[in-house]
This record gives sequence, C-alpha cells and structure tokens, in this order.
Amino acid sequence: MIERVRKVRKFRAFSDWTCSSGLPSFKDVNLIYGLNGSGKSTLASLLRATVSDASWSSGLEVDVLDAGTSRRLKQADDPIWQSLRVFNRDYVLENLEFEEALGGSAQPLLVLGKENVDAAKPRKRCQDDIDDADKALPELNGAIKTLTTRKSNLLRDRARLISSELGTLGGRYDSRRYDATALTKVLDGDGSTATSSDIEKDLQVVGEKPLPPLDLPASVEFSAGDLIVRVRDALALAATSEAISEFVQHPDWQSWVESGLTLHADHETCIYCDGPVSPERKRALAAHFDASLRELQTVVSGLQSQIQQLRVQSAAASSGLPKATELFQGLNTEYKTALSAAKVQEVEFEKCLDWLDGLLVSKLGSLFTAQESGAEIGLSALSFKEVADVMVNPDRSREIRDCS
Repeated sequence: MIERVRKVRKFRAFSDWTCSSGLPSFKDVNLIYGLNGSGKSTLASLLRATVSDASWSSGLEVDVLDAGTSRRLKQADDPIWQSLRVFNRDYVLENLEFEEALGGSAQPLLVLGKENVDAAKPRKRCQDDIDDADKALPELNGAIKTLTTRKSNLLRDRARLISSELGTLGGRYDSRRYDATALTKVLDGDGSTATSSDIEKDLQVVGEKPLPPLDLPASVEFSAGDLIVRVRDALALAATSEAISEFVQHPDWQSWVESGLTLHADHETCIYCDGPVSPERKRALAAHFDASLRELQTVVSGLQSQIQQLRVQSAAASSGLPKATELFQGLNTEYKTALSAAKVQEVEFEKCLDWLDGLLVSKLGSLFTAQESGAEIGLSALSFKEVADVMVNPDRSREIRDCS
C-alpha cells in the first residue's frame, strides 16, 4: 500500500514537487479532490506510468507499506509496481472499445481487454480502407475511361502520322494496313512508348542525307595481362655478376660509368679527370657489367618498349573513333553512352601502364636485387568493342539504311 508520495522531480505539472510536512499518511481508502487543473489526473497518470518509465525520468519517490514493513521506493524495477492498478481514462482507452455498427441495425459491440482491443484495431483500419476505396472507385473508373479514350485517340493520330510520313518506305508502314491496332502491337512487342519527340527524332533520321562511310580502328581491344606477368618475372630476377658496392648503392653512378666504358676501351687514363685507369679497375668493371647484368637490362628495356607501343596503339584507336555528330542521329545517344564508358576504361588502362613503367624504372636502379610488384593498379584491359558495335550492329545498320 502507498503511504505517502514524497517527491516528484519532473512530470507534467509537477516540477520539483515535495510533500508538505505534517500531512497524514494514506489509508486503505482515500479521496483526492481539487479544482480542475489542480493535478488529480496527472497524479493518476504518474502512478500508472511507473512500470514503463525505465529511466525513472519522473524522479518519483513514495513510501509504501509492504508486508508490514514501511520502505521508500525510488526506481522502476521494484516488483510492487507490477501490482499497482490505476483505473483512469488511459486504462479505458486501452482496455475498452465500443465498436460502431458496420451497417445494418446491429448494435455496437463492447470489446474488453487490452489484447482484444489491440487485435480489433487492424480490423477497424482494414474496414476504413475498404470504405475509402469504395468511395474512390467511381472517380477512378471515370479516370480510366477518360484515359482509355485519350489513348485510343493518340494511337489513331500517331498511326496516321507515321503512315503519312513513312508510307513511301512500304513494309509495315503501308498506309492501307498501318493503323492504331498495328501501332499497339509494335509498342507491346518491344515495350517502348511513342511520344511526339520520339516521332520527330525518327522523322529527322528519315530526312538525313547519307553520311560518308566511317572506318573503324584496326584494333579495338587491348590487354596488358601478358605484360604484367612478364614484368613481375623480370622484377624477380637479379644480376649474378660481381657487383661493385658503390654502384649498387648509387645506381646513377652505375649508369654514368656504363655509358663511358666504350669511350675508355683504349685509354689508360680517364678522359674526364686524366687520372689513371688501371687494368685491375677495368677487370672489376668488366665483372660488374657482365652478361647477366646486360641481359637483365635488355629484358627490362624490351618490356619498356612494349609498354610504350601498347600505349601508342591504344591512344591511336581512341583518337581514331568518330565523333557522335558523324553518325546518324538515331545512334547518337547509344554511341555517346558506349564512348563515355570506354573513356573511363581508358583512364584506368593508362594508370596500369604507368604503374608497369614505374616498376621497370625502379628495377633498372636495383638490378642486383629481386623486387615485388605489389597490388595491381588500374585496369589491365581496354576495349572499344561496344563503341564499334554501335556502328556495325547489323540491326542498327539495317534500320539506318531503311530510313535513309
């Protein structure tokens, strides 16, 4: 039994409320009265909300008499709240519902119990939806009839326009048998829609003058896949010659000395500093720049040349593609889409070639050490095939020839 409400920190009208001293404790039966707005209903709601106020935001503190012992409650998890029953407006709304008669002379039904009330709500919503649909149905039927009439008129007018403009081509545009029914079959067959702008575009295609033939690039597909494998193989190699340590530590020195070997083949002194070039130094240089080193340099240089050749070929193919304005207007949109996608590929393909070239440059500076390539960068393949297919697709070519 609740003996006294001690404190409410914050709940609606109650803000930092505390019980006045000298008030008697509650009895078994208590009457709480006051003017409208004085907080009677708020107090009932506060007590009813205790089981759902997990964070105890109200800050409610009460004294209760439990099994003959008086104690103070300050939290929501006390089992005594589970036995508390507050019969107020919220209780009535959750547990009692008077259903309105759904037509006829039947009296409204009283639904008892929160679970039953909750179960009845979806049925009520469904009935409301049915009533709304019944009200809207006549208007929707009228709209369907209007749209059907407009569709029939549009099909008839479009069919007449197509027959008038394209009838001279014969075939399916024969004015004697091309009507709204034939146009409907064409539209249903390919799922497209006929609009004034679409027809205007078709008529522009018909009126276009024949265009000169366009040549496709000799190659439209390029791949660096084989080069990637061979570059990785070259990175894993290391020269087996008797390396001069200074050249290993300073690759730029090695390149400079190598370029001067042939100049000093018949000299005993350095042509740069006039210092002596001893036979021992010549033998050390020959051992450093032996066959294994030169073979690895040749491999790396050859791969660099192939990368450059692939770069030039792909760039030539890209620049050799026609502009969209050089094609029939009916192909413009499709061609631009394919070309745009290919250009994105081209950028990534260039990144891959740059990555391979950088690996080889690094290898030339570390010929005596095996290296790894790391993760692949960019795209290893470039294709202009979809772009070319727009130009040479048999169905599209036939369509352009028929229209021109």
